Amino acid sequence: MSTIGRIYYTSQNSGEKYYLWLLLTVVKGLTSFQSLRIVNNVVYKTFKLECAAMGLLEDDKEWIYYFDEFVAMHTGYQLRMLFCIILAECNPIDPQQLWNRLVLG
Repeated sequence: MSTIGRIYYTSQNSGEKYYLWLLLTVVKGLTSFQSLRIVNNVVYKTFKLECAAMGLLEDDKEWIYYFDEFVAMHTGYQLRMLFCIILAECNPIDPQQLWNRLVLG
């Protein structure tokens, strides 16, 4: 029997490495890298999207709500700065959707 005894934690700021870590610590019974890549017969482009599909991540609803409230009272510059902060610090699931929401306001 071959098992992994220890996987060191990696921070959420590590990008795809974090999402791989999350999958390896949550998904049971993996037999190969290929079995890790498939969820409900779908192969996702990134580990982050795979984690989102499995429900391991929170969604971006809080950021969408925040933008909807923020857009009425702030300048374009302030909105772009907020978007940059969210990208850098909060690691949203779908940054493109947030950007589209911000631009279309």
